[in-house]
Amino acid sequence: MEVNAGFFAIKQYRDKSLEPLISWAICEKDAEPAVHKLPQNENNLKHKPDYWAPYIIADSLLTDSATYDIKHFKTQAESIHFIKQVLIDSLQRSSFFQPSDYTGKTIEIIVLSNGTLGNISVNEIENDSQLTTCLKKWLLNLPEKWFPALAYPLDVSEIDFILNPSEEEKDLKMRVNSKVIIEIK
Repeated sequence: MEVNAGFFAIKQYRDKSLEPLISWAICEKDAEPAVHKLPQNENNLKHKPDYWAPYIIADSLLTDSATYDIKHFKTQAESIHFIKQVLIDSLQRSSFFQPSDYTGKTIEIIVLSNGTLGNISVNEIENDSQLTTCLKKWLLNLPEKWFPALAYPLDVSEIDFILNPSEEEKDLKMRVNSKVIIEIK
């Protein structure tokens, strides 16, 4: 007998996502190798194709903007107002910062298609600034996730499998990476 374990294969779906097949098997040492035809099993796979874009989509192509804690805030404007107030309150409680340190600053956040935050930057501040570090920490520690921005697949023309979309795909919205701007006044 012989034990085989580890990464057996990888599948790429139409949405460009990858899924590893990690498993193990105990076989007779001299057994014939198994022939596996993955396309025959496509309907049995757990993964359901999901549309997403791997790059940041321009605001003009978005149908819905990224919104923090969509269960509580129905629009991006409401969620940004809340986050801005949390940041201002945190800055005012901190003994390290004066209002002149953060007033007029603009924070740019990349909200990824899975609802997590990507790059966070603050205008006119070097990357190693204490203010930037604190703002990033506070933003990354917000208790709820973001609901990602949405766009129509047909508007995101770099997706090569939407050449002849079905009627369902024409109305479909997909999660996309987007930019959110927060101005502290």
